[in-house]
Amino acid sequence: MRTRQSNPFATSSKEEPDINAPTWLRVEHLEEPLGIDIAPLRLSWWLPLGACEQLAYRLRTNDWDSGRVGSDQSFLVDFAGPPLGSRQRVECAVKVWTEKGESEWSRPVGWEMGLLPGDWVARWIEPPEGEIPPIGKRPAWRLRYEFTVAQTPSKARRHRAWSIRGLSE
Repeated sequence: MRTRQSNPFATSSKEEPDINAPTWLRVEHLEEPLGIDIAPLRLSWWLPLGACEQLAYRLRTNDWDSGRVGSDQSFLVDFAGPPLGSRQRVECAVKVWTEKGESEWSRPVGWEMGLLPGDWVARWIEPPEGEIPPIGKRPAWRLRYEFTVAQTPSKARRHRAWSIRGLSE
Protein backbone atom coordinates (compact mmCIF):
# COMPACT_ATOMS: atom_id res chain seq x y z
CA MET A 1 0.00 0.00 0.00
CA ARG A 2 1.32 3.48 -0.78
CA THR A 3 1.91 6.22 1.79
CA ARG A 4 1.27 9.90 1.17
CA GLN A 5 2.32 12.90 3.22
CA SER A 6 0.85 15.51 0.87
CA ASN A 7 -0.69 18.66 2.30
CA PRO A 8 -4.46 18.71 1.67
CA PHE A 9 -4.55 22.45 2.42
CA ALA A 10 -2.04 23.45 -0.25
CA THR A 11 -3.64 25.54 -2.95
CA SER A 12 -3.94 23.88 -6.31
CA SER A 13 -4.34 25.46 -9.71
CA LYS A 14 -6.56 22.58 -10.83
CA GLU A 15 -10.19 23.49 -11.34
CA GLU A 16 -11.42 19.93 -11.71
CA PRO A 17 -11.52 17.62 -8.69
CA ASP A 18 -9.02 14.74 -8.51
CA ILE A 19 -10.82 11.56 -9.63
CA ASN A 20 -8.71 9.60 -7.12
CA ALA A 21 -9.96 11.66 -4.16
CA PRO A 22 -13.23 11.78 -2.24
CA THR A 23 -15.57 14.51 -3.43
CA TRP A 24 -18.60 16.42 -2.20
CA LEU A 25 -17.20 16.80 1.35
CA ARG A 26 -19.94 18.48 3.39
CA VAL A 27 -20.60 19.57 6.98
CA GLU A 28 -24.17 18.84 8.12
CA HIS A 29 -25.15 18.62 4.41
CA LEU A 30 -23.78 22.14 3.76
CA GLU A 31 -20.89 23.18 1.53
CA GLU A 32 -19.23 26.07 3.44
CA PRO A 33 -21.49 26.73 6.44
CA LEU A 34 -21.28 29.71 8.76
CA GLY A 35 -22.75 29.65 12.25
CA ILE A 36 -22.81 25.88 12.89
CA ASP A 37 -23.96 25.32 16.49
CA ILE A 38 -24.26 21.54 16.45
CA ALA A 39 -21.93 19.43 18.59
CA PRO A 40 -20.67 17.04 17.57
CA LEU A 41 -21.07 18.08 13.98
CA ARG A 42 -21.05 15.52 11.19
CA LEU A 43 -19.21 15.21 7.88
CA SER A 44 -20.22 13.38 4.70
CA TRP A 45 -18.37 12.65 1.44
CA TRP A 46 -18.61 10.70 -1.80
CA LEU A 47 -16.10 7.97 -2.58
CA PRO A 48 -13.60 8.46 -5.43
CA LEU A 49 -14.80 7.69 -8.94
CA GLY A 50 -15.20 3.95 -9.48
CA ALA A 51 -14.88 2.97 -5.81
CA CYS A 52 -17.75 0.98 -4.32
CA GLU A 53 -16.67 0.09 -0.80
CA GLN A 54 -14.90 2.21 1.80
CA LEU A 55 -12.65 0.32 4.23
CA ALA A 56 -11.29 3.26 6.25
CA TYR A 57 -11.02 7.05 6.29
CA ARG A 58 -8.75 9.74 7.69
CA LEU A 59 -9.79 13.30 8.56
CA ARG A 60 -7.29 16.13 8.94
CA THR A 61 -7.61 19.76 10.00
CA ASN A 62 -4.79 22.28 10.37
CA ASP A 63 -4.22 21.21 13.99
CA TRP A 64 -5.68 17.69 14.28
CA ASP A 65 -5.43 14.34 12.52
CA SER A 66 -7.78 11.41 13.15
CA GLY A 67 -5.29 8.86 11.86
CA ARG A 68 -6.68 5.93 9.92
CA VAL A 69 -10.17 4.98 11.17
CA GLY A 70 -11.45 1.58 10.05
CA SER A 71 -15.04 2.27 8.98
CA ASP A 72 -17.32 1.92 5.97
CA GLN A 73 -19.25 5.03 7.08
CA SER A 74 -19.03 8.07 4.77
CA PHE A 75 -22.38 9.70 5.57
CA LEU A 76 -22.91 11.84 8.67
CA VAL A 77 -19.65 10.78 10.35
CA ASP A 78 -19.16 12.47 13.75
CA PHE A 79 -16.24 14.92 13.82
CA ALA A 80 -14.15 13.40 16.62
CA GLY A 81 -11.56 16.17 16.79
CA PRO A 82 -10.93 18.48 19.72
CA PRO A 83 -13.92 20.47 21.03
CA LEU A 84 -14.59 23.49 18.84
CA GLY A 85 -15.19 26.95 20.26
CA SER A 86 -17.62 29.68 19.35
CA ARG A 87 -16.73 31.50 16.12
CA GLN A 88 -13.85 29.08 15.41
CA ARG A 89 -12.95 28.64 11.73
CA VAL A 90 -12.00 25.09 10.68
CA GLU A 91 -10.84 23.51 7.42
CA CYS A 92 -10.97 19.75 7.04
CA ALA A 93 -9.99 17.26 4.33
CA VAL A 94 -10.59 13.52 4.04
CA LYS A 95 -8.83 10.61 2.40
CA VAL A 96 -10.27 7.10 2.18
CA TRP A 97 -9.14 3.53 1.67
CA THR A 98 -11.36 1.54 -0.67
CA GLU A 99 -11.18 -1.75 -2.54
CA LYS A 100 -9.04 0.23 -5.05
CA GLY A 101 -6.47 1.30 -2.43
CA GLU A 102 -5.59 4.60 -0.75
CA SER A 103 -7.06 7.79 -2.20
CA GLU A 104 -5.63 11.27 -2.56
CA TRP A 105 -6.78 13.98 -0.12
CA SER A 106 -10.10 15.65 -0.91
CA ARG A 107 -10.41 19.35 -1.39
CA PRO A 108 -10.84 20.82 2.09
CA VAL A 109 -14.20 22.05 3.31
CA GLY A 110 -14.31 25.03 5.64
CA TRP A 111 -16.84 26.03 8.24
CA GLU A 112 -17.26 28.53 11.03
CA MET A 113 -18.79 27.69 14.36
CA GLY A 114 -21.65 29.85 15.58
CA LEU A 115 -22.22 31.02 19.12
CA LEU A 116 -22.42 27.93 21.29
CA PRO A 117 -24.60 27.57 24.40
CA GLY A 118 -23.09 29.55 27.24
CA ASP A 119 -21.51 32.09 24.87
CA TRP A 120 -24.82 33.57 23.73
CA VAL A 121 -25.52 36.61 25.87
CA ALA A 122 -28.29 38.94 24.81
CA ARG A 123 -31.20 40.94 26.04
CA TRP A 124 -34.40 41.90 24.29
CA ILE A 125 -34.65 45.16 22.43
CA GLU A 126 -38.07 46.43 23.44
CA PRO A 127 -40.20 49.35 22.28
CA PRO A 128 -40.62 52.29 24.66
CA GLU A 129 -44.21 51.33 25.28
CA GLY A 130 -46.13 52.10 28.45
CA GLU A 131 -49.75 51.10 28.31
CA ILE A 132 -50.46 48.57 25.54
CA PRO A 133 -52.92 50.03 22.99
CA PRO A 134 -55.92 47.93 21.91
CA ILE A 135 -55.58 45.49 19.02
CA GLY A 136 -55.66 47.34 15.71
CA LYS A 137 -54.23 50.52 17.28
CA ARG A 138 -50.74 49.17 18.10
CA PRO A 139 -47.88 50.84 16.20
CA ALA A 140 -45.35 48.88 14.20
CA TRP A 141 -42.15 49.63 16.05
CA ARG A 142 -38.79 49.80 14.34
CA LEU A 143 -36.49 48.25 16.88
CA ARG A 144 -32.79 48.99 16.81
CA TYR A 145 -29.99 49.58 19.23
CA GLU A 146 -27.01 51.85 18.79
CA PHE A 147 -23.73 51.13 20.53
CA THR A 148 -20.12 52.24 20.52
CA VAL A 149 -17.06 50.00 20.32
CA ALA A 150 -13.78 50.84 22.01
CA GLN A 151 -11.73 50.26 18.85
CA THR A 152 -12.39 49.38 15.23
CA PRO A 153 -12.79 45.60 14.96
CA SER A 154 -10.53 43.76 12.52
CA LYS A 155 -13.27 41.20 11.86
CA ALA A 156 -16.99 41.19 12.69
CA ARG A 157 -20.05 39.02 12.17
CA ARG A 158 -23.62 39.96 13.05
CA HIS A 159 -25.65 37.32 14.86
CA ARG A 160 -29.36 37.84 14.98
CA ALA A 161 -32.23 35.96 16.51
CA TRP A 162 -35.51 35.75 14.67
CA SER A 163 -38.78 36.77 16.25
CA ILE A 164 -41.57 34.29 16.75
CA ARG A 165 -43.04 35.26 13.39
CA GLY A 166 -39.69 35.15 11.59
CA LEU A 167 -39.66 38.90 10.93
CA SER A 168 -36.32 40.65 11.02
CA GLU A 169 -34.65 43.61 9.38
